[in-house]
Amino acid sequence: MHLSNCKINVNGFQLSDKKQSSIQHIVQALQNRSPSDSVLNLSIVSGESGAIGFFTIVSRSIKFESYQIGVDPMGVVKLLNKDLLAQLTLWVKQRKF
Repeated sequence: MHLSNCKINVNGFQLSDKKQSSIQHIVQALQNRSPSDSVLNLSIVSGESGAIGFFTIVSRSIKFESYQIGVDPMGVVKLLNKDLLAQLTLWVKQRKF
């Protein structure tokens, strides 16, 4: 899976086209809320107890990151999304124009 300025790696799981599309939509929504020069990197790997996910958003001025463990890849992506949305929302509130 690949979006502009975004790398998505999924190892150890076979995802349906629908789940791949859902993940891409979530990542695209995060990309839209991120600083304009951001590069996004999502990695999901199979672990002993399910899925392990790590998501970073890096721009020239700031870095956001989240690490989550869950039962399945979609659950992990939703947890990562929730955490990163909270970080991005706080960043927007604290910005000075």
